[in-house]
Amino acid sequence: MKLEDFTPGVAKKVILLWKRHLGFYHRENSYLRHPEILADFVHDPTCWLTGGYQDRIGSRYTDDSKLLILNSFG
Repeated sequence: MKLEDFTPGVAKKVILLWKRHLGFYHRENSYLRHPEILADFVHDPTCWLTGGYQDRIGSRYTDDSKLLILNSFG
């Protein structure tokens, strides 16, 4: 998927998959309520480190679970 194709609708699907399979550590997870925030962060180059975006959003198993979005050039 191209970066520009990562819309708030796609972000919502990612978050719903996360919720379905991993759950959330905190019930009040901001991405769960507002998935457009994730899309905004992914599109902001200042939020990326070493070729990818990562955020600790937690799961029902551990609060340290990370969401990783990597960019592949080529």
